[in-house]
Amino acid sequence: MSGTTVDDGSEDVNDFLLRIKELGNQRDKEDEERTRKLEEEIIQGRKERRARRAERARSLSPYQRHLQRRHLGINTLK
Repeated sequence: MSGTTVDDGSEDVNDFLLRIKELGNQRDKEDEERTRKLEEEIIQGRKERRARRAERARSLSPYQRHLQRRHLGINTLK
């Protein structure tokens, strides 16, 4: 019977180690998915800001564009 107890104990340890490995793999997959989603959100936010800036630039009057370029240090006499 003591042989069975030792085998059961080693199986418990192996099961535990396997479960730890599975949890680590699951965490890695979740981290990758979370990172991918965050990167997509960042890219989408940049696109939206770029579109808003472009729209704002289109809607500015010529005088406002001149002021904006002066403020940004862009030489308008080129």
